[in-house]
Amino acid sequence: MMDNPEFKKEMKKLSSDTGFKETLKKTQEAFEDPHMAAKMEARMEHMMKVGTDKLKEGAASSMQEAMAAMNDPAVIQEMSKMLKDPSFAKQLQAMANDPDFKNYVDAVSY
Repeated sequence: MMDNPEFKKEMKKLSSDTGFKETLKKTQEAFEDPHMAAKMEARMEHMMKVGTDKLKEGAASSMQEAMAAMNDPAVIQEMSKMLKDPSFAKQLQAMANDPDFKNYVDAVSY
């Protein structure tokens, strides 16, 4: 992403923005204040926990929907066709090797 010319262009435009510079300065000042830094860290930890909980809920819901679909003969027939497709097999292999997918599987199997 950092090497993407479009990303670099947008970052250059953003970094010249006065509002962005002021926000960056205020953020740096906030992190220099130990009380404010601790408060911001606690808020970020809370947001991470809430986000993780929401991801787990979504993953569990998706898994329940998938399991329900497995009882539909039309879904099984379509899945059988997909599994015979070599390009789909490659996609499955790539997905299995993706660390983000592993995180999703871990979230589902909590």
